[in-house]
Amino acid sequence: MDRYRCAKCKSPFVEIELPEKNTNSADSGHQIKKRRDATGFSLFVKEKSAEVRSQLLEQRKNVSQPEVMKECARLWALRKQEYTLPDPNAYTLRIQDGY
Repeated sequence: MDRYRCAKCKSPFVEIELPEKNTNSADSGHQIKKRRDATGFSLFVKEKSAEVRSQLLEQRKNVSQPEVMKECARLWALRKQEYTLPDPNAYTLRIQDGY
């Protein structure tokens, strides 16, 4: 939100959380919105985007950011497929085996 400013006074906007609909807004007041932690996908993109960009640049001359994101999404999907368990009982067996 740093780049958004008031047109009149040039002060930065502050993002707030609105109270829930079923509560009285006068009693609860407004609070500054808490920043969420990064998700698995965003951490993956942050870690791999430079590597993906360099690999794509080896294949062709110009690479756009959407192309890098598409490749990161494809790699993320492949990574998720590797870790999915086809049999729901497989995880139970691993726990029983001491893994």
